[in-house]
Amino acid sequence: MPLTSLVRKTWPLLASAVLALLGLIIFRVFLNWEALGLTVRLQDLSGLLAPLAFAAAIVERSVEILVSP
Repeated sequence: MPLTSLVRKTWPLLASAVLALLGLIIFRVFLNWEALGLTVRLQDLSGLLAPLAFAAAIVERSVEILVSP
């Protein structure tokens, strides 16, 4: 398989990778963050994960309803 046909088949993937890299560079240059400062205390962990657990339960029940005969 010649290199040109490989590039022709994967050009959307290559283009999106280049755009993502360009976006990362732009964000790094213009939004010069020292650190994001994301800290989570153990006491707050259950409160932060509660919406995720609720959404997972809803999705699981929806899939059960769709799949059941």
